[in-house]
Amino acid sequence: MSDLAFAVPDAGTQEDIQAPEVGTVDAGDRIGDVHVIACSDRRVELRAPGELGWGRALVGLVPIVWCAAAWTLCLRENLLAERLRGCLALSAMALASVGLMASSLGVIWRFDGRRRTLTRRRGLTGRTHNARRLAGVQVESTRTLSDVHLRMILIDATGQEQFEIATWNRREIDRAQVDALAAAIRRVMGWDTE
Repeated sequence: MSDLAFAVPDAGTQEDIQAPEVGTVDAGDRIGDVHVIACSDRRVELRAPGELGWGRALVGLVPIVWCAAAWTLCLRENLLAERLRGCLALSAMALASVGLMASSLGVIWRFDGRRRTLTRRRGLTGRTHNARRLAGVQVESTRTLSDVHLRMILIDATGQEQFEIATWNRREIDRAQVDALAAAIRRVMGWDTE
């Protein structure tokens, strides 16, 4: 006889079977228009869309193109001395248009659990906040005249709203995904243990 034996796991044990956890969020997931850029044990990063669409971008490009054309004509025709005020005024309009377009870009939220900071980048500018002053993240339903929306907000210790992270139309997304995202943010920032 040989001493050969086979080890067969019991079908009733769940130790060796790795089933995916229900209600998790991973990097690359999309929840409506919100894109999860990074999701780890120490950091969650989200990209929420802005209000800048194709129509608004085209309207914003009009003063920029107009300014470039005015400067080109003035320099080509040697009329800069006579038209300098007009070109400078168009340049100011173009800069204002660029500023408004940049402020309408999407918002990137970065929750850093290691440093306990919250960074909110909109367009070209960003601001870092101390997350110790916040108490948590909350998902609430709000009703308008025709729809129900889900809002994910950051609240302070008194329960007052501090920041709105994103808003979703309730009919277009799954509430469990939003709750899983909120749970991931709470876990990273340590708000579930406080």
